[in-house]
Amino acid sequence: MPLPDASIDVIVSFETLEHHHLHDEMFLEIKRVLRPKGLLIMSSPEKSTYQELDPDNPFHVKELNLVEFRTLIEKYFGHYKMLYQRYLEASVLTVEDEVGALVEYTGDFDSVESNVGLKKWYYNICIASDAELQPVAPSVFRRKDAPASPWAIAWQNEQKRELKLQEQIQSIYDSHTYRIGRLVTAPLRFLKKDSSGK
Repeated sequence: MPLPDASIDVIVSFETLEHHHLHDEMFLEIKRVLRPKGLLIMSSPEKSTYQELDPDNPFHVKELNLVEFRTLIEKYFGHYKMLYQRYLEASVLTVEDEVGALVEYTGDFDSVESNVGLKKWYYNICIASDAELQPVAPSVFRRKDAPASPWAIAWQNEQKRELKLQEQIQSIYDSHTYRIGRLVTAPLRFLKKDSSGK
């Protein structure tokens, strides 16, 4: 990189590591330009599960699984934290060493499983430094303008249909035709109740 030694406080590298095979060379350059207490924030697809999302990505030269990614980080940094990322209706990050911080429930009406942390994730993210790191909390990020889920949209549509139906029924009750009809048929309703004994 065209940067002087120890000149950078923070390096962010998301979705770059898998696009080449020169991982050690990349980390040597990162270490060269980072200041002694500098921070690296890097993500990399989890090889064991990312294949489900994109099995034939021609641009991914060398994907790593969690063990390989962790080994690479440990080789160059004295401190690191691993996080796991997966997209749901939002982007969820769970923290490796915060046991019990998040429980994921999956299943249906017949059977529900629970798992501490995400059962399956698609991205490994590391925060690494040679300095001591602060604790990291799990997080969920949802864009303000993100579209609602299909279930939320279906529920909203059902609510709108129900409201429209109630308005239509009320408009019938409020109509002159209905009121006149009620007056005309009132004696018949009385006779019906009387003859049935109810």
